[in-house]
Amino acid sequence: GAPHGLKDPRLSLLMPFWRPVLAAAALRPHCLICLRHPESVAASLARRDNLDAEQSHALWVAHTLGGHHGAVRGCPGCWWTTNPYCAIPRRLWNAFPAFCACP
Repeated sequence: GAPHGLKDPRLSLLMPFWRPVLAAAALRPHCLICLRHPESVAASLARRDNLDAEQSHALWVAHTLGGHHGAVRGCPGCWWTTNPYCAIPRRLWNAFPAFCACP
């Protein structure tokens, strides 16, 4: 079937739940963990949810470590940065469809 994608930061924490559900549906996940700078996350959460920096940074740590331990372990995965100052080499962009097993 055609590849599908989901974008939800909570998936990094919920992947241990979803992994057997996906396996039962004969779906093989590939995990792409998008790493944002913690200050960028804190600013976004302050605007959207009125969270203070301490709460925002705690969420950033939980989701970042959750992404590493919950999502990537046991399935093909990689980390990606959204930092505009970190250029993504063209060879990585070109390799991404193969990583996702996309046609």
